[in-house]
Parts: sequence; C-alpha cells; structure tokens
Amino acid sequence: MLRRGWPVLAVLFVTLIGCQEKHYPIGGKYPEQVYVRVVSLSPSASELLGLLNAENSMIGRSAACNRPESLRDIPIMANPDPNFDLIVSNQADLVVADAATLAPRHVEKLKELGIKLKLIKIDSVDEWIEAVWDLADMFMAQSTASKEIDRVTEAMKKGEIDPIRPQPVALVAMGAGKPWVAGTESFQADILRKAGAKVVGPTGNRFVTVSPEQILEWNPDVVFVSDNPDDYYKSPAWAATKAGKTHHIVGVNPDLLLRAGARVADLLNSVHDELVRSRE
Repeated sequence: MLRRGWPVLAVLFVTLIGCQEKHYPIGGKYPEQVYVRVVSLSPSASELLGLLNAENSMIGRSAACNRPESLRDIPIMANPDPNFDLIVSNQADLVVADAATLAPRHVEKLKELGIKLKLIKIDSVDEWIEAVWDLADMFMAQSTASKEIDRVTEAMKKGEIDPIRPQPVALVAMGAGKPWVAGTESFQADILRKAGAKVVGPTGNRFVTVSPEQILEWNPDVVFVSDNPDDYYKSPAWAATKAGKTHHIVGVNPDLLLRAGARVADLLNSVHDELVRSRE
C-alpha cells in the first residue's frame, strides 16, 4: 500500500519555485524527531505501539496496559492517574494516550511540563487507520503499518463484496442487569457496520445506559457483549430479543471488543463470521 507519496510533477513544481519543503519517501514522511523514551497512558495506545514494533522505545506504561506481552517488564507510570514525577525523572520525550481516557487536567499538566503529547482519537475504522499512519510516521514504521492496514482493508471487504441478506441488526453491550450500549457513532458501532450489520443503539460515540424498553424496541438480531453472555439470557429484556431467542448473544474478549488496538482485523473477521451465522 502506498501512502502520502507526492506526485512527481508536484515535487518538480515545488523545486522550481524554490520552496524548501521536505521530500517525503514513498509510504510516509521523515519524523520531526526520533522518540526513544516513550510513555503510554492507555492500553489502546500501547497496543498500537506494539503493532508498529515501537515498544522498544517505551520506558513507561499504565497499569492497564497488558498487550503486547513484551510490555510486562516496562515500569508502570500511571495507576490510574499519571505519576508525573516518574515521567519527568525518567526523561520521557513523548507521551501517547487515548484522547477519550486522558483527563483534561492531565493534558494541561503535560503541557506545563513541556512534554510532547500525542493524543489518539478513534471513533471509526477510518480514524484507526489514520492513527496508525500517524504513529508510523513518528517511528518510521510505514512498511509495518501498511501490512496491518492491508489486513484491516481485506477484512472490511468481506461485508462489501458479499453483503449479508437480510442485513442483521446488531449492537454492542456490556452489563446484562444494568446494560450499557455503544453509541451509533462509536468505534464499536463502526466495526459492526463495516462487518455488514445494521447498527442500532443510542446516538453518540460512547456507551450509554439504556432501559429494558429501549432494548426491546431495538430488538437486535445479534448482540456482542464484553462480559458473560449467559447473564444476558437470564435478563427478561435481552432474552425477549431476536438475539436472545436465537442464541446470538455473543461474548467477545473485552480487550478485543472495547479497544481500538492492534487486533482490529481479527475483530472485523470475527464479527462478520458471527453475523453470517445469524442468517444461516
């Protein structure tokens, strides 16, 4: 996959007018700085750094960062709040974090300390792809990024080339007794959409508490949950849905379902396969 390469004529034009723009290599641009002392403050960020083989540059992580396995020996510098004394004393030159989980006060503190902060905001597969490219540019890992993005692109093609008919209605939930459902503009909803589902749920990009009446109104064909699916069959509202009646309430590892991390292709493939099974 090629990305961000300039057309030859454009490069010639810039040269002729005397502009001193950098000439980017095929596949990405040269980083403004080489980062060798990186702290990750969120699990999804750590997974993406690992995906790009950049975990060797990490000197710190949050207590929740558990993937890849190679992170186990990296010191914890957030649990859950960042330990700024540790971050400063270890001379971090970059902090990477999920924009949805890092508190504004922590963002301001890092600015005060003069530490470079890379915030990652991912509410869709397209934003995941862009985030991977951005990190790849920072760590000169464009070749690795291209391979992983190709895997995600191939997984999305399943739902495009051979649409599931009739299109299954689906949502993502957690907490059977007091349910939370992913908003229709969330990353989880976009995964379902790209895999071939018609997504239902509350508006917005976050998980929201919902009532039994709302669950029955949506009446999904498939429900993907981050906890034990058996608990949902014990709930009258969930059991009364099409998903409950046909046993299509599917448990997914929460690290896989709730993170925009390193295994997006695997998640897309798994969700697509479950949607297909719901129509067999």
